[in-house]
Order: sequence, then C-alpha cells, then structure tokens
Amino acid sequence: MTDTNPRRGLLLAAGSALLSACFIIPWKIATTYGNPEEATLVLLVVAAALNSLTTVFSRREAARTADRPLGPTLVLALAFGAISYTGNLFSAEAVLRLSGPVVAVLQRCEVLVVALLGFLLLGERVRANYWVGTAVAAVGLVILSQPATGASATVSDTNLTGVLCGLGSALCFGTMAVLTRKHIHAVRPLLLNALRLWCGVALWFAVEHRIPTRAELPNGLLVGAGLAGLFGPFLARLCLIYSTIYIRTSTSALIAIATPALTLVLGFLVLGTVPSARATLGGTIMLLGIAVPIVGMLREHQ
Repeated sequence: MTDTNPRRGLLLAAGSALLSACFIIPWKIATTYGNPEEATLVLLVVAAALNSLTTVFSRREAARTADRPLGPTLVLALAFGAISYTGNLFSAEAVLRLSGPVVAVLQRCEVLVVALLGFLLLGERVRANYWVGTAVAAVGLVILSQPATGASATVSDTNLTGVLCGLGSALCFGTMAVLTRKHIHAVRPLLLNALRLWCGVALWFAVEHRIPTRAELPNGLLVGAGLAGLFGPFLARLCLIYSTIYIRTSTSALIAIATPALTLVLGFLVLGTVPSARATLGGTIMLLGIAVPIVGMLREHQ
C-alpha cells in the first residue's frame, strides 16, 4: 500500500529525474579520462561514503525505522550491491560508446521493466492512461533520439554493444526499483542504500582483483565520477526510493522518462549546447505524455 500523499511522491520522482539528468554529464566526462571500471569504483565509493554520512547523522530516519529488523535490509542490500555494480558497469560502458542523450533514452526503457515486474511481483495493474502516456512519451523519445536533418548517424550512436549495455542498465535499475517498492516498509531506506553501495564496492575488488594506481585515476575521472556519484546513486536513488512510499514504481519510472529532455536542458545551461528544433519537439511531446497519467492520479486524490 502507498501512503496517501501522491504529490510528495510525484515531487520526489521528479527530483530523481532531474538528478539523473545531472548525473549523465559528469559521468560522460569521467569516462573520457579513464576506463569504465575505475570510473565505476569512484562513483560507488563517493556515493557510499555520502550515504553512510547521511545515515549516521539522520536522527529522524533512525527514529522512524528503529523498530525494523536489520535482516531484510542486509539481505536486500547484498542483492542490490550485485545489481548496482552490474548496472553501473553497463552504464559506464554505454556512455563510453554512445552520446549522453542516447544513453538516457535507452535507460528509460526501465519504464517497461518496472511495469512488467510490478505486475508479476506486486500485482500492480497499470491503467489505460499510463499506457497512453507511455506511448506518447515514447514518440517523443524517438523524435529526440534521431540525428538532426542532414546529419548521418555516427558510429557512437549506433554501437550495438553500447545499446545492449544501455538496455542492461535499464533492466538492472528497473529490477531494483520494483524490489524496493516490494520491501520499502520492512527495511531502513538510508541504511539499505549505503550498504548496497558498499557491497558494490566490495564486489568491484572481488571481480577486478587489484587496487587502481594513481595513474589510472586522473583528476578528470575523479571529479567527473565523484559528481556523478553525488547526483546519481546517492541523491537520485534516494529520491526514487522514498517516492515508492507514496506512489507506484510504474509512475516513478514514467516520470523518469523526462531525464533525456532534462539532459538537453542541462547540456545547454552547463555546456552551451543548443538543442535542435527536433530535440525541443521531442522533449515537449515526452512531457505531455508523462503528464497524462499524473493528471489522472491527482484528480483521483482530490
């Protein structure tokens, strides 16, 4: 059961989408300075450290979840550690081979993963307006992801390995979102996020069997991956976790489709990249599609 405050859930989900857009730019920069493996390690360590500090100093969270046993949190954290490590590695490989907006589009296939797993694991049936909104938003995604008129598709935007990695990342994070929704009232959310990130760090060393040298961690990679860790697996993931208390994961995932459009806006503000008319049209259609089920939900709770 979700709490009866859908507006709070919608705001948290919107915040997660915005922070995910903030994640893409420094993550793309980080992978240009070094290997995806080292970038993934820095990302996980920074996010885990920030989440651990928040867990220690958040007295309100400690009081609210003090009566919840640690067992479910520990078990879910172990599973999430493996899923998070795999998802972030897929993400790093994808952004290395594809442009930022294309990666964001592929990762938004999470909306289909969440809808399917939500039905299978939670028994949540999505309504017709959800699929209408998803279809409209998908049209916007297609328009946004097309090359500009007269421009040929580049290798970086048609790389099969990059596409598969982007879809693999969507599968990982979609699965994690549904499992979070299923167990949200039995776990300690802040501790869960911290532990799953540290599990991801431990798994990195278990797989790589080495300690990165300073030469493998140039300053550009450290800064880029560090900022990505702040925006993505720390802030964006926490917003998404808490949104599942108030709204269905399928709704959160649909709102997350706005991430590619927000990435274009941030690219203009931060990098001075002017979005094309096609990208602007696609982003507008996406937002209209996302609005369809959200408006319906708000009317139901008036």
